[in-house]
Amino acid sequence: MTVQEKLTALELHFKSDDLFLQQEVLAAQAELYLEANKIDDAEKALQQAYALNEFAFAPALGRFYANFRTFSQALEIFEKHLKTYHDQALAMQTAEIYCLLKQTDKIAELRKQYQADSGSSGMLCCYYFDALTALAKGNMAALKDLTLPLRKNINTPLAAFMFLSVDITEGNSADLRQSYADLLAHRKYLDLQERADDLVENLLKNSLGKTEVNPEHLLELAKMLYRRKPSAFTAKFILLASRSGQTFDGTLLQDALKKFGSDPGIIKIAIEHNLNRDPEAAKDLIAQYKKLFPEKMQETFRYETVLALQKQDFEKASQLFQANYTPAIAPEYWRFASSTLREADLNFLSKNNKAYTLYCQALLLLKKGEKTAACDLLENAPDSGNWELLFFAAKTLAENGRNPAALKIYSLFPENSPYHLAVLLNKAELYAEDNNMDMALEYSRLAYNTASDLPETQYCYADKLARSGQHELIPDVVKLVQDS
Repeated sequence: MTVQEKLTALELHFKSDDLFLQQEVLAAQAELYLEANKIDDAEKALQQAYALNEFAFAPALGRFYANFRTFSQALEIFEKHLKTYHDQALAMQTAEIYCLLKQTDKIAELRKQYQADSGSSGMLCCYYFDALTALAKGNMAALKDLTLPLRKNINTPLAAFMFLSVDITEGNSADLRQSYADLLAHRKYLDLQERADDLVENLLKNSLGKTEVNPEHLLELAKMLYRRKPSAFTAKFILLASRSGQTFDGTLLQDALKKFGSDPGIIKIAIEHNLNRDPEAAKDLIAQYKKLFPEKMQETFRYETVLALQKQDFEKASQLFQANYTPAIAPEYWRFASSTLREADLNFLSKNNKAYTLYCQALLLLKKGEKTAACDLLENAPDSGNWELLFFAAKTLAENGRNPAALKIYSLFPENSPYHLAVLLNKAELYAEDNNMDMALEYSRLAYNTASDLPETQYCYADKLARSGQHELIPDVVKLVQDS
């Protein structure tokens, strides 16, 4: 039956002379009117029911006024009722409105009236008054302790909002999800659910960049928020968190593209998702990004380059590097040019960036088979602090038998360089080749102490121990490999 059909059926029973039946019919009508969003009709039904039985319908009419009219109208009903009846349930509802109005003195008056009540219900009533006072004052530390006995005993929208506020302060993601779900399970009351949405969204935003917060722990909470209040931010949070956890939500990505297709972050996530899965889709998305955000040329260039390299279209990649060249992309261009040994790219980089000239020229000579000339160039590599280029120079010299020159360049590397471990291992091997076992043993030991869990350092150190006649120490060095 539709809502209207149900209302029509109820009207037949309203003609009864049975006052109790009339009250029940009016209550049911009010519910159906609210379901149909007919607020004025719902109000009339509740007013009629209240006229028939003030005691029974004071709570419902008061809640209606609080939700759809004014707090003053709600308090008029509640306070009139409480002057006549000692009613714990309605007193707590009245205290909730006082809480929202920050009228903690009124809550204190109610507490005095009910603190002498016996039994667990009286105790819970006073606990709730105290919790509402703490919430009104923003005293989250006090609120935390007060809510513990209330969680399974008080089930109102404001109580659910209170529990959510505490859980957000405490940062417990499991409790957060349950508190948020409990609040959303209630019929809409005031703007509590919208305020809860804002609290959750702020929690997600504040978690960004914090190493102690794992976005995956907030993933379900973010999904709940997105279902209620879709936004580009929440979509990006979910997509990035799920991507890190290898549970990427492709359906959500498509929905986000439809709703927020002009958001740069959404498009970038879509591009990166499709680069390895659907190059043609990635190509279209890159074109869209390029059109919408012409000022972000460097990002577009990187995506276009990755796509070209995946297709092994080196000519296209070369064109992109040269057309978009700036000193900032020189390291990437060097890796491309040195790995492909394309003369056009090595010459272009050599001409446009003096820091790379010597190394590009050395590679061009190596490509022609002129190893001696290439190594002569590399022996003169300056101490530029560019560890990537210097490592290339030292490694190339070592591969071509110029160990002293390679060791000289390796000696330039500081301990905090990203090549530190590789330098230690390479120096150990070079000294071993030159039969300087004391130095070979020393550098292999340093490498082992730097990363003793790696097979490379274990085997290097064990080899030098064996060649130095210290066989008894080898089992302790390679033990980690055997145990793993």
